[in-house]
Amino acid sequence: MTISSIILVVAAVFIGALMRTMFGFGEAIVSMPLLALLHIPLNTSVSLIGLAGLTVASLTVVSGWRHIERSVLIRLAASTVIGIPAGLALLHYAPSMIITSALGVFLIAYGGYSLLKQRLFQAVDKPLLNSKG
Repeated sequence: MTISSIILVVAAVFIGALMRTMFGFGEAIVSMPLLALLHIPLNTSVSLIGLAGLTVASLTVVSGWRHIERSVLIRLAASTVIGIPAGLALLHYAPSMIITSALGVFLIAYGGYSLLKQRLFQAVDKPLLNSKG
């Protein structure tokens, strides 16, 4: 791996970590497509983003320990204990083309939903019958 490739990988991870620091989420959504453009293997990308996410989350927990809601933490920890092994099994047994394609479809669908969300919920809020008679 060349020096320029290493710099680009560090920049991609930094941009994702900056996104998570600023908004509280989105690290993998930003970093994974950037790493895919650099032709980094999927297993390496997932491991790298996981390590970066753990580092950023650890620093966040240390700085905001007093503000953590214990009940929410317990639910998230239980979901993590179930979700991580399931995700690792999927990553190990499913072909990377299927995972990459599913991620792309999900991101496009979520982006479309985010763009149309306000318009969809405005239609639901309008009453069907006018009460002024």
